[in-house]
Amino acid sequence: VTVEMTAYIFIANLVFGWAYWISGGCCGEEDAYFWDDFNFSFQTFTTVGYGALSPEGVTANVLVFFQGIHNILVTTIFAGVVFTKFIRPRWKFMFSDCMVVHNVRGAPHMCLRFGCIDGTYNPLLNVSATAYLSRSETDEDGFKFFPTRTLALETDSKYSVQAVWTLQHRIDEASPMFNRTSEDMQESTTHFHVTVMGIDPVTEETVCKMIHYGSLDVLFGYNFVDQVSWVDGHVTTDFANFNKLKPAPCYYPVRKRKARAARGTPADPAAEAAAAHHQLLHSNRPNIDHSISELKEIAEEEREEEARLAKKRNTKYGSMDGLDD
Repeated sequence: VTVEMTAYIFIANLVFGWAYWISGGCCGEEDAYFWDDFNFSFQTFTTVGYGALSPEGVTANVLVFFQGIHNILVTTIFAGVVFTKFIRPRWKFMFSDCMVVHNVRGAPHMCLRFGCIDGTYNPLLNVSATAYLSRSETDEDGFKFFPTRTLALETDSKYSVQAVWTLQHRIDEASPMFNRTSEDMQESTTHFHVTVMGIDPVTEETVCKMIHYGSLDVLFGYNFVDQVSWVDGHVTTDFANFNKLKPAPCYYPVRKRKARAARGTPADPAAEAAAAHHQLLHSNRPNIDHSISELKEIAEEEREEEARLAKKRNTKYGSMDGLDD
């Protein structure tokens, strides 16, 4: 920026010096040289005014008038450029080194952390976050393409971030991550991109931060260690735990149809035992890669068991197809 500004000032003074020279000189001297006109132009631009040179004649005074307006505009623009280049937001932030997948409120969630190290001294206001997933997919015609999908976040905006913000994406049937494992993500070259935008309260400028995660950066069956704690009645944030992990339950919930309660049919003990065993098994296993295949087998067994019980009830009590689920 400094080099460009200096070059512009030099060229502008050359142009105005040439204008003074072809108009007969700036100061009315008959034996004046181009260097004298250039020197006068530079003194006019910098408002030095030594007094040795002064414009004489109508043409020289008109040129001084236009050069003065030009100098005011250029000085104002250069001052703004210097301000925006050197007085920039110095907001300190950090993203977690990885993303984790664990159960939150009975359903698997993919989570990552975003923190403001400055805390209350320099919070970020009007914060919004967006998460994207990109991977290779193959359509029905065998054509491979790389779409980018937006991941719905549980909370995608906040008034301010003064400490830590945990971004969560619920993995359900509507999620592109549903029934995906680490092997699936590696085969499809899955990538995640997260952007966080906010307003710096000091400069009132928009700040945008982003990060990229690969398929190997997603850890199933782990959760972040708590950072926030109460000490002497005050909330404190320990950034030493920002990237620390701990094992956490990670499994898909076993569905139960409303028809059982509506029809008054007792639950099958075998299915209940299988579901309880599945939940207990995978709540202590820090990896979901093997649980999906086992979950499919259990779900298939449950469907066969429900079909068998439905057939038995229809035989004993008649068809119940008119009941709503």
